[in-house]
Amino acid sequence: GGFVSVRTDITERKRAEFALRDQESRLEQALAERSAQLKGILANIAQGVTVTAPDMRVLLVNQGFLDIFEIPEELGRPGVHASDIVRQGLRNGNYPRAEVEAAGGEEPFVEQRLASMARVTRSVDQRTLADGRVIEIRQQRLPDGCVVSTYNNITDRVRTERELQRQREKIYQNEKLTALGGLLAGVSHELNNPLSVVIGQAALLESMATDSDMAERAMKVRNAADRCAKIVKTFLSMARQRPAARVAIQLNRLIDDVLDLVTYQLSTTDVAVTCDLAPDMPPVTGDPDQLSHILVNLLINAQQAMLNAPAPHRLLISTAYLETSHQLRIVVRDNGPGIPEEIRSRIFDPFFTTKPVGHGTGVGLSVCHGMVTAHGGSITVDNAPEGGAIFTVLLPAGGEAQPELPEAAEPVLQSQEEQILVVDDEPDITSFLVEILEAAGHSVDVASSGQAALTNLAGRDYAAIICDLRMPHLDGPGLYGALSETKPHLLDRFVFITGDLLNERTDRFLKKTGRPCIEKPFMPNQIRQLVDEIAQRSKA
Repeated sequence: GGFVSVRTDITERKRAEFALRDQESRLEQALAERSAQLKGILANIAQGVTVTAPDMRVLLVNQGFLDIFEIPEELGRPGVHASDIVRQGLRNGNYPRAEVEAAGGEEPFVEQRLASMARVTRSVDQRTLADGRVIEIRQQRLPDGCVVSTYNNITDRVRTERELQRQREKIYQNEKLTALGGLLAGVSHELNNPLSVVIGQAALLESMATDSDMAERAMKVRNAADRCAKIVKTFLSMARQRPAARVAIQLNRLIDDVLDLVTYQLSTTDVAVTCDLAPDMPPVTGDPDQLSHILVNLLINAQQAMLNAPAPHRLLISTAYLETSHQLRIVVRDNGPGIPEEIRSRIFDPFFTTKPVGHGTGVGLSVCHGMVTAHGGSITVDNAPEGGAIFTVLLPAGGEAQPELPEAAEPVLQSQEEQILVVDDEPDITSFLVEILEAAGHSVDVASSGQAALTNLAGRDYAAIICDLRMPHLDGPGLYGALSETKPHLLDRFVFITGDLLNERTDRFLKKTGRPCIEKPFMPNQIRQLVDEIAQRSKA
């Protein structure tokens, strides 16, 4: 009937249990606080975050993800299948239509996206949304099979990078244009020398011809060579970035003249040209040669674009006067393949071309853009809805044109002989100048360089000195400088000639000395008149 009682002191054990429970409570509280903090952070960051289970059901979606992709809140709740979010993205236009069509439709595209997510281990990708935003997507698979994805709007960064790249390309292109300017300066000098001879000799032949047919032929030769000279000057002006000449121009008449030049070339590829020219348009102030060059370039580009397009090949040229903006509009439209969206923004960049090697330099449209800009206008390109490219040129109407100065009457030549010195390293130029001056009754000495001219000048003075600016060994400025020390009284008798009047060094020299300069190619009466004026002043 008795019992045995055993008593054990468990105070320490209970204390340990209480301490453990207290620690667990504190840990749970800390974990809850950290979870709340994490949820608060995820809810307030701009970046999107999602956690997807292996069965493709969403475990976590933050507010940033919903905002970026414009997803309704109910699709952000745990347990929603990822396919529902993809379908919502399709409705929002978050996926390129081409990708959807390539997958075979929306549902095959959804399956394709889910399969891609199931295979992911670690990836970094970019997606461009319908509104142009660029989203960077980073995905990482965790050890338990869940996939953590982050979504960051990097649109501003991408735009900045593209702008930096564009600026780098612009600097590079400017360097190439600078090199091109130097090349054109040399080319213009080499071209203008023979053009001077052609134009001058044609003018002499025209004046001496007794047969009207021969005179007309000489005039045609002179006009063609003069046009070549203007083209050289136009390209040189673009390379030197100098403003264009300004005269009043009737655009419709200019277009008719340009079509006269290119109609035959267009007809060789069966291009049918239609004009829709608005009547009674005000004039535009500009350089007719540059505006002609722009139109020719646009027409030939349109012809080349239609070569590989199915017939018929149609080209429409239209003009209009926009009263509200006080602008004249020229539209050149073809029915070719158009211009792809990805290169449209670069179409006016220097040296950018889509043509095969040997079929284009990429200079034409860039030069056109520069010419239009120099006229205070703009040129844009777009694609027609039914196909083809549309180039639109806007030019300011009216404005003050520089009046065309009437040609000075050729002076009556005096029979009195003057001694003239011609200094030029081109034998054809010197012989042409000698022929002009001797026909006017003057006596002419010739020097092929500045150094040779110093030898001539050491023994005598001349009533006028016609000197080329660019020569080997001792050029025109060098000769002028040498005479400023030995025979300064002869400096006022200098007449310079050059094939590149737009050169900055030449411009500074002529402004400093105040001496007249005739630009190659020149006409005989220009030389005769200026030499007579210089000779008469030297006597006075």
